[in-house]
Amino acid sequence: MPRRIILICLFFLAAYSAAAQDYHPSFDPADCPESIAERIASRVDFNCGWLRLPEDRADPAGSWIDLFIIRLGARDFVESPPLLVLAGGPGDAASADIDFWLESGLHTERDIILVDQRGTGRSRPSLHCPEASETEDKVWIAACRERLTRQGIDVSNYHAVSTVRDLQDLLLTLDLEHVHLYGSSYGSRLALLLANSAPESIRSMTLDGAYPPSRLDLAELPMNVERSLERLFLDCAGDTACHRLFPDLRQQFYRAFMELNESPAELYHLGESTGGTMDGDTFALMISAFLRHSIALPFLPALIASIEQGQHGLIFWVYGLVMAPYWGENDYAHSEGAYFSVRCPEDQLLSDSELWSQLNAGTSPALADALRLVGEEQVANCAAWNVPPASAPATLDFISDVPALLLSGAYDSATPPHWAESVAERLNSGWHFVFPNVSHGVLEDEPCAAAIMREFLDNPRGAPKAPCFDALDPPEFITDESAAE
Repeated sequence: MPRRIILICLFFLAAYSAAAQDYHPSFDPADCPESIAERIASRVDFNCGWLRLPEDRADPAGSWIDLFIIRLGARDFVESPPLLVLAGGPGDAASADIDFWLESGLHTERDIILVDQRGTGRSRPSLHCPEASETEDKVWIAACRERLTRQGIDVSNYHAVSTVRDLQDLLLTLDLEHVHLYGSSYGSRLALLLANSAPESIRSMTLDGAYPPSRLDLAELPMNVERSLERLFLDCAGDTACHRLFPDLRQQFYRAFMELNESPAELYHLGESTGGTMDGDTFALMISAFLRHSIALPFLPALIASIEQGQHGLIFWVYGLVMAPYWGENDYAHSEGAYFSVRCPEDQLLSDSELWSQLNAGTSPALADALRLVGEEQVANCAAWNVPPASAPATLDFISDVPALLLSGAYDSATPPHWAESVAERLNSGWHFVFPNVSHGVLEDEPCAAAIMREFLDNPRGAPKAPCFDALDPPEFITDESAAE
């Protein structure tokens, strides 16, 4: 199986020490934004500031950038390294999740440092694209890139390797001798690169949805979605009530898939036509998207059955359930431009048909064809964003002595459990937990994961006992007879 990576990471990271001599990063303390200060002033001590760095390390006389940093103080301080949080996306802002980190209990005995990676959140400049709400299709992508270029921003400098170098500068500038790392989704990819380049500074790492640098999630999407679907079918078959109501769920899914491709359905909601249609490929894409959201899992057997029976009302209910957390989200939460600048160098490799066919050998051809549309759309989007592709395939093979806790959702098709297993094989000290009831993003969806992580941070070299884990079951499926109507 070919193994790809965004750049030859080891070469660039090894060259970091020499490049670091050409500039002097600095940290400037600053007042926290009022919207943040008001939310946490009565809960913990905190401080904010800016890490100043060159946009392009090869040209330190050129433009500089400011990374927004917020440090949440421990509630009951003991001598423990802080937890450095690396958000995923890519393009997500760590500072957007302050409330979660305060409510998780993980700040009890250690500071938590949230860094908005270059181009994201409150960091300056932001690669957020308001054009996304103003135009359609790839027009807004090109328009956003053109605007940023006019502002003097070189979006090709906002890739993963630059972000890892930023994190190394953060450790040096803030004099952080040791830190615990937490990386979610794409943040776990950055955590692995950082732990490999600066292992002496990393006390432990928690990888929530491990994303190894040698893998491409979109390239393996059909295979991983099919695995998640099989998990759904098996869990429903093992649930007495679900199996009674939906005894042939697998057959219902594939029947609906094939029939909708032959004769697309007009969608109705509350008795009224929505003006939209759904073919089989759209159906498969919709179910694969819902599989990534733990909140949707209990409804999926009923949803599949209802669509196969020509009833569509449940689609809108589940869609609203999944999207509700994102409604009203501010511009700081996600940066579209940062997403493309990080993802496009690697995702342009998706045009390699040989890679696609090898990775997805054995997958249902019809399902693979439907999900390949996602990769083709991403390649087209990346052409509009117009940054250089990955220069060459490479492999990041390493044996790490940094102890790691790996959290996987059994239903996760974005960062599937078998990816975490491949990472665990490269660790001298690693513990992998596959949560049977969740999908992508374990820590925010399952309180037991936070309990395991607290135990791990207190003793990274010891296996977590995790009594709560043994009590977890697969999703509790909605089996009311009316659910399929």
